[in-house]
Amino acid sequence: MQWEFFVAKVGVLLFKGNTLHLLCDGSNSDPQPTLQWMSPDGKMVSESGELDIVITTRNMTGIYTCVATLPHSTATMISTVDITIFLIDCPTLNSTDTMIVNMSSTAVGSTATYQCRDGPTDVYTTQCTSTGVWDPHPLSTLDCIESNGPGQMSTLQPCQVGVIIIFLVVLVQTGLLVGALVKIVLFTKKGSEQKTREERLEMDVNVAYGTPKEIMARRTSKQT
Repeated sequence: MQWEFFVAKVGVLLFKGNTLHLLCDGSNSDPQPTLQWMSPDGKMVSESGELDIVITTRNMTGIYTCVATLPHSTATMISTVDITIFLIDCPTLNSTDTMIVNMSSTAVGSTATYQCRDGPTDVYTTQCTSTGVWDPHPLSTLDCIESNGPGQMSTLQPCQVGVIIIFLVVLVQTGLLVGALVKIVLFTKKGSEQKTREERLEMDVNVAYGTPKEIMARRTSKQT
């Protein structure tokens, strides 16, 4: 009795909806065994040496086991293949279809990189340059509609507007200070002019009637 079979090893990149074909061959055994395929969770998924897996989620990753049993015997042999599914999930949308996804953005220089998610692990990355030119994934065409919420923005560039505002404030404050100095000068000048007018009036009185001492002397001489 010759006992031999093998499992074809696979390593392919699949899209969602593609079919993965596994082959377990026992044709070199004599007598030929009965073949079955078992899924990673221990369920029988095929009663032949061939297994077609329609890729739907990454959860289909795991160890698939081919079990060979000889006819009229309890002897079995197993062979396994460890399948890792790297799923590329690019939905096909009509021109009128809309897909709402969560998006985060990272800006470096003049290019913003956006990551869109429609599930826990499915990521679509695209870029938008400062000129508004999109660089989408080669397998998709994206029309992104921005919707901004509360957030923060910072920059390493100096804020020229702030400098201008500060400069204007300084100018305004300086203007108020100049205005106050002008008022003080005018008030001082006005007070000086008032004092000069009073001194001139006193001089005119002295010329007409004499000094207060002379007026008192004349009154005293009249009384005597």
